[in-house]
Amino acid sequence: MALSLKPAQGTVVTVAAAGTAVAPAVLVPDNCHTLILYNTSQAATAYAQWVPVAGSFTVAAAVPIPPSASITLAIGPLSQRPAGGTGAGSDQLFLDASVNGTVVNLIYVNGITI
Repeated sequence: MALSLKPAQGTVVTVAAAGTAVAPAVLVPDNCHTLILYNTSQAATAYAQWVPVAGSFTVAAAVPIPPSASITLAIGPLSQRPAGGTGAGSDQLFLDASVNGTVVNLIYVNGITI
């Protein structure tokens, strides 16, 4: 993770194989305070979960994102997030889906503090 100099930025995650968690190519910036996830599929459910980089992903404990729906998560900047991971001490966002090829759009709304 790193500090973003942009007030907002976006990325796209494609879950190539259902049941295989994928991390965004652009990680959540340290100064991101709001995360918006939009499931572009009209048939598949997407799942979001914060887990350690080396951890496993379970859809049972994940946040489901129904088809053609979005969720907004107020995650706060890095200094206000709980440290629950291993290694560096923080978790990372992973996405999964019920159908191969599901695309999830991510929007990071960034602030000036970490």
